[in-house]
Amino acid sequence: KAEQLGGAMAFAFTESGPFVGFDLDDVKADGEFTEEARTIVQRLNSYTEVSSSGTGLHVIAEGEKLDDRKTEGVLSTCGHLEVYDTDRYFVLTGDVYNGSTSVKSRPTVVREVQDDYLPNGRRSPSQASKSL
Repeated sequence: KAEQLGGAMAFAFTESGPFVGFDLDDVKADGEFTEEARTIVQRLNSYTEVSSSGTGLHVIAEGEKLDDRKTEGVLSTCGHLEVYDTDRYFVLTGDVYNGSTSVKSRPTVVREVQDDYLPNGRRSPSQASKSL
């Protein structure tokens, strides 16, 4: 859902919403977005805009944040990827990247990108008790 924050419009991720946000930070090298960042954006194929810093990209799609993955992962070239589906917001810049103006339902690709770029996260209760 869109909200106004200090004069800027922002997209808020909430528990009841079907949306997930991919925040690619510091993914510009030599004035261009890295090939890795462009590949992630192409795979997700949903609403994408340049972040307010100008060195990152935000992608919003329908899907879920995986419980078994951490929220942040380091990208191989430069920068990092963060994934959120609740308790966060993206300030909207309106600087649409590569013509991706529509939020799309991409549940399979959303899962695959998290599997490929985010480290394993929370352990199940059975695994936690085994390590005590």
